[in-house]
Amino acid sequence: MAQRTVRFKMDELARVAAATVGAFRCVHVEKCPDGLYNKAYIFRMDDGREVIGKVPNPNAGPPHYTTASEVATIEFMRTVLSTPTPKVLAWDSRAERNAVGAEYIIMEKAEGVGAKVWETLGGAEKVKASSMMYLVKGGLFSARPLEEFGTMMVGNDWDVTEAHQLPAPTKQWVMLTGPRLYQPTPPKKLWAINAYLEVLEHIF
Repeated sequence: MAQRTVRFKMDELARVAAATVGAFRCVHVEKCPDGLYNKAYIFRMDDGREVIGKVPNPNAGPPHYTTASEVATIEFMRTVLSTPTPKVLAWDSRAERNAVGAEYIIMEKAEGVGAKVWETLGGAEKVKASSMMYLVKGGLFSARPLEEFGTMMVGNDWDVTEAHQLPAPTKQWVMLTGPRLYQPTPPKKLWAINAYLEVLEHIF
């Protein structure tokens, strides 16, 4: 529970959310269902507009880098892959220097239906919906940007591993592997990264 608990100033986060969209004030805050790595809220402004505010839990990843990486990934998907992704309106990855007292992301609220619709879909419909992530305005994504993105994703892993700073296994990984826990070493991790890069182009 401690790894999923984060303390911050909600009033300040609401104030930032309102200022981001030029509203006078936030009049309502609705908490979204808890995820594993973030706390998320819907902020409704006095003019009726709504935005999403996210605050990472301690278990989300390394401070600063996790938030900065998420923002960069969202922007990559939106601008390079042309995926209909909510726009990041404001963010701060330095909890020690902002008034909120935590890292945060303020983003557009995505239009559409709730996630519960997934449960009502048949197998073929789920496949079709999943495939939509590869479609843009009727055309397929080129594999090239996806391959470049996949390569970029392991760059930081390589640097951290070379520095022999492997993170401790997550609790979720421990639960899956049980008593025979896989203990990665720098050589094993670097080998795995190289293997991933070798098959990446064939995957896409």
